[in-house]
Amino acid sequence: ELLALLKISGSHREEDIDTILASVVVTLTIDKYSSPGQYSVLLDGNTTLDNYELTFVEGYVSVLPVPITVYASTNGHEYGRRVSAVNLNILFDNANYYSREDMIILQDIISDNVILTVDVTNDSPVGDYYIEFNYTADNNFYEFKYIDSYYVVRTSSFTDMLFNDKHVLYDGNRHTMEIEYDVNQWPNIKVEYNYTYFVEPGEYTFVATVSQANYTTAVLEATLYIGVLTIQSSNLTNNFIQMTIIDETCLTGINSAYELTLIKAEELTSAQADVINEKMSEYNVFGVYSVLISHGVESVIMGYTGYELKLSPADFKNSERVKLFGYKDGQYQELEYNYEDGMIIVTVDSLEGITIVEEIIKEVDMTSAWIFVVIIVIVMLLVLGIISKHFKKHKKFKAKSRKRHHRWA
Repeated sequence: ELLALLKISGSHREEDIDTILASVVVTLTIDKYSSPGQYSVLLDGNTTLDNYELTFVEGYVSVLPVPITVYASTNGHEYGRRVSAVNLNILFDNANYYSREDMIILQDIISDNVILTVDVTNDSPVGDYYIEFNYTADNNFYEFKYIDSYYVVRTSSFTDMLFNDKHVLYDGNRHTMEIEYDVNQWPNIKVEYNYTYFVEPGEYTFVATVSQANYTTAVLEATLYIGVLTIQSSNLTNNFIQMTIIDETCLTGINSAYELTLIKAEELTSAQADVINEKMSEYNVFGVYSVLISHGVESVIMGYTGYELKLSPADFKNSERVKLFGYKDGQYQELEYNYEDGMIIVTVDSLEGITIVEEIIKEVDMTSAWIFVVIIVIVMLLVLGIISKHFKKHKKFKAKSRKRHHRWA
């Protein structure tokens, strides 16, 4: 809004002021989109009024550039990933002076003429990269304040790396752990371990530290178990045998790489059958079980001293006549066992096999038995007759002796 200012020298009447101002025409040839600068304000009107002489003094209007704060924003990216978009942000310092429609128009004009540049690619090293601001049009209309902005390349993360727990059997050799990864995908990584190897049975936590430029250092943990506790049979679905190592030097765990193979009695070789028949001639052989441990096709000597065996033979009925014999180095020895929930449980030292037998009930020939009884009865009657005759003779002799004694007296 333009106003004419009136300065009066000398005496005047107050009621004349409105008349004088109404006679002045103020003219300004600019609009809200005029370029910044100074613009004259033109005054016109009747210079001679009753009792007054008017003198016009030219004024001016200053159009100032629009004060605007701008900055860039972006999500950046992780090393090796796709470059993110860079966005322009515009803030009007004197936003209250503009209508919403005016600010939208100005924002579009500025955005169409601003170029934001940053020298970064998906393979750029981790760091902060300065984003340059350039306004390509006539910037006399605007007074830009640019807030320094940066594009951030962040460290990336390692992928497809495995570091799993490991179970091995104690064998006196060195055992270690290593992470698994694709060397073609990660040719330049550096891996450091807190341990190198272990020999003795135990649980050992390995820590692997994986590092490489432009990647977040990864720390992986896994446990090495040396020793096994339980091994169980894998063949003969109707039978089952489980070996539990109770030696204190062996740790808890199940090692599926080792097997106990069961042998049915009818599958014995002739040599094996002959040995068993010779040693077990007084028994019916119920089942023969090998307790040798195999790893693939090779037998393995565990090297521990205490074992608990659980056997579940097919169609087995326990009774007092059932016995267990352990076999080792060509010798058989009877074993004490418990029978619980259909399982034979026995604690032993190292063995090569176990034979389950049942005592043979020998049938008696009843004819021979009756003849034997009759003979015993006859012998007993003869003995009784001889004894009776002897006592009678002895009594008669005593009577004669008494008579002779009285007569002598």
